[in-house]
Amino acid sequence: MSSLSKYLRTLALAAPFSHRSIAVYAQPTRPERAVTYSHEFTNVSSVRVLGDGRMLVADRGEKRLVLLSTPDHDGEVVGRNGDGPLEYQVPNRLLAMGVDSTLMIDAQTGRWILLVGGKLAGAPNLTETLIKEVTTFPLVGWSARFGLYWSAGLPPSDRSRRVLAPGMIEEADSTVLLRRMPRATYADTLARLKGPFGGRSMVPRIVLGVKSVYMLNGLLRTPDQVAFCDDGWVAVLRADTPRVDWIDPNRQLRTGSRLPATPRAITARDKQQAIADFMGERVAPYFKPEEFPAWPTTVPAYASTGIVCDLHRHVLLPRFGAVGTPQLIDRVDRAGRVVRTYALPRGSMLMTATRTAMVVVARDADDVQRIQLYLL
Repeated sequence: MSSLSKYLRTLALAAPFSHRSIAVYAQPTRPERAVTYSHEFTNVSSVRVLGDGRMLVADRGEKRLVLLSTPDHDGEVVGRNGDGPLEYQVPNRLLAMGVDSTLMIDAQTGRWILLVGGKLAGAPNLTETLIKEVTTFPLVGWSARFGLYWSAGLPPSDRSRRVLAPGMIEEADSTVLLRRMPRATYADTLARLKGPFGGRSMVPRIVLGVKSVYMLNGLLRTPDQVAFCDDGWVAVLRADTPRVDWIDPNRQLRTGSRLPATPRAITARDKQQAIADFMGERVAPYFKPEEFPAWPTTVPAYASTGIVCDLHRHVLLPRFGAVGTPQLIDRVDRAGRVVRTYALPRGSMLMTATRTAMVVVARDADDVQRIQLYLL
């Protein structure tokens, strides 16, 4: 085994340590960058680290699933585009289903495809009824012991439920976290969550010579987020407080303390950047901030996506950042305390974590994405 292969295996298999040995850091620390993979990507949507250190990377831009074995060699494309049993259209989410099994969700067709190691293996061993029940909603996690976790719109019995089109979870002002245990015939409700929807305005406008009606969503609204850990615990980021609550496998709730985030008043530049991110740089100048509904008074403490569990009973939370500033990542323990804050280069996007490293997507000046590892 080469020294590089031994290093990658160490990233996946190194022994865990107790959070009691971690000091509380008042200032962000810059983690050591361990390695940069040479393979170039366009729009990475998910990364899955296998037990031997290899990585599966879903690239929505290229519509490819790539297996990375070593940093210095080009990746291997897994499978091909199509509608056959071992084909896909647009690879999206990659969820762990054991040490070497992975569930891939096709963003275009909604199909679930099982991978074993770096090979496509067909449909997962889940009932067709269950797949149909949750296929239009975001999956949170799965394990053979604890079952399937997903988020969905509030049930019809809840009077505060919005009327949603099937699967339109992005239009929910509230959602619920559900779990179906193995062999169970019903789903447990684990938590009620703040949803992503913050209102919408319909605005007619001539843009680039074309008259259309634009749907302007409420921006800078961070929903509650959840992350599934491999020991069956679930981290829940309460965005407005902010704090991290933990739910154990027995559905017991451990409420966290308020995180030490300093509120910052929203500025005109924050609004302009949010509009540019939502509409695109060419279209954004045609719209004014006051045409968008329900701007918050302060910027969110944390980003709207991207929280992940590490393998040491912590959760990693990307902070909301201004353009051109380092990406800060808070590491929070199961007592709800920030035990460390990392400062990554600006533009870094946290994807997942191994026992010893954060797996990050970095975008360069040519708009090319590459995978990087930063030591925890």
